Amino acid sequence: MAHGGMLSARDRVTGEVRIISEVVSGEACHCQCAQCGAVLVARKGKIRAHHFAHKSGSDSQMRACQETALHNAAKRLLAHHLDRLIIPTKALNRPTERFMQPEPTTCAFSETLTPASRTLSLADGDIEPALPGSLDIRPDARNSSAELGPVYFEVHVTHPVPAGKTALYREMGLWVLEIDLSECDPGSIGLQELVTLVESDAPRTWLSWQVPEEIRESIAAYDRRVAYLREQQHVAYLADLGKPVSDRWQRAPSWPVTALRYRAETYPVHVRMPVPEVEQIKGFWVTSCIAGLRLPVFTEPRGGSLLHMLDRYRQHRDRPLTCVVLERNGATLHIGDEERLQTVAHWLLKVHAVPGAPPMHQAQAYRGSATPPVTGQSFPEPQHTWTTLWADPPITLEELPAEGVYCSDVTQAFAEFCAQQNLVNAIVIPRHDAIVGRTDFLLQTGHFLGHSEVYTALRRGIGTSNPLPARLILEDAGYSRSLDITQRITQHNGILHLTLNEFHIPLAMTIPNPRDPVPIHLVPGLSYADDSALFRANNDTLTTLLYQHIEQLDRRPGQTALSAFVKALS
Repeated sequence: MAHGGMLSARDRVTGEVRIISEVVSGEACHCQCAQCGAVLVARKGKIRAHHFAHKSGSDSQMRACQETALHNAAKRLLAHHLDRLIIPTKALNRPTERFMQPEPTTCAFSETLTPASRTLSLADGDIEPALPGSLDIRPDARNSSAELGPVYFEVHVTHPVPAGKTALYREMGLWVLEIDLSECDPGSIGLQELVTLVESDAPRTWLSWQVPEEIRESIAAYDRRVAYLREQQHVAYLADLGKPVSDRWQRAPSWPVTALRYRAETYPVHVRMPVPEVEQIKGFWVTSCIAGLRLPVFTEPRGGSLLHMLDRYRQHRDRPLTCVVLERNGATLHIGDEERLQTVAHWLLKVHAVPGAPPMHQAQAYRGSATPPVTGQSFPEPQHTWTTLWADPPITLEELPAEGVYCSDVTQAFAEFCAQQNLVNAIVIPRHDAIVGRTDFLLQTGHFLGHSEVYTALRRGIGTSNPLPARLILEDAGYSRSLDITQRITQHNGILHLTLNEFHIPLAMTIPNPRDPVPIHLVPGLSYADDSALFRANNDTLTTLLYQHIEQLDRRPGQTALSAFVKALS
């Protein structure tokens, strides 16, 4: 039951802390407030919880007085009234170490310092005892336990223990337990409730602990064994990575580079390189055939040997290692830093350059940007988008500015990676009939148009009084028809459709692929976001689709599905 008073006071004669259960009722308790010094009376009636109260009535510092009283009451309980205490488990652990070389080995260390019962048997102690050799710092209480010997206590009511004090406890090797009462209301908590909290229920943490000498010796022996195994593994890994390049690679007319790895990401390359001429330098095989760089060549390393080497190199050289790894089906180029990436990527593009390319209609364009920093975040997270651009009329390689433009038979994935890393302006890939490049560069050429702007204008105009005008061109009965479809454009699941009754025909915003024709597509060169959009129908594909939904058309006998469609739109 709330009492609005305090659980402890200071004896006016001896100056010792007393809890409410230790004194007689009324002013005969001879107590004063430990915070403000005012005279207190002990109220030990039969209705309200027993507590101390100021004789003069309410005090302006009542909250501070109650917090001090709660703090002192907990100290008194720990030093003189509890015979048992629940404690958290304290164990010393070392991270598990796994070694693959010279043979698989796992090392682990864990030692529990506290009793398995998680209980201390307490005797009698004192409040704010002096520490050996320290006159300035005193813990809140001390007691003697049968399990751990002397144990010191800190009670957190308003302020946790400072870091400097904790560091001193650890330096001295003391058992120090902090009990957290910061969530308690000092004006309403009863004595028995406080006993339960201090004894077992309140959060508690070991600030400091003792490590017996035999455990210290076990830890030192474990650390020595781990250091020895680590060095043995390093020697084995060096021997593994220093294996000569196999004859299978050296006899081949060329070798495939399957991938490039940069910043923990792998990008497929799939190109063939000349056989790497290798020489042995300081126990490793090195090639100079890739962009003129002297790069170590490793052949199918086992286990974690390569990861181990990359990690040690990063630690000692303060930058990642660039190397060639010859694997079973090809080689992977591990790129360590941006400078090496620039050199190797441009070399790959030049080695696999092709002399020319047919006119290109379409390009994959990349635009990188950054969002504004979020409050409390040092750097904005990068954002990027890919979009499709069209050249109308088709663009040839000669019409692209030469700077930063390559015509190379690399994979599209590698070309996209180069654009994302801002290594190139554009890459023409003849075998894919594709251009991959940066959006700002491609738009500056004056040949490219972006469908995204037309799409956005059409979408925004749906259901408004000022939609983007749109027309559909198709051939019917030997005549070219131009139909106004402005009011029939709808959007479903992010895709624009031409809607007729309950019939929805998707509007493709890309140049149609002859191998995968679409019923209706945008004509990029004649469509502008600030003017109008022009669509063209593929008669064969559209007619097939119309017959599949013939019930949606009001078709007269003898009338073709396409003519009924034109009639419905007219």
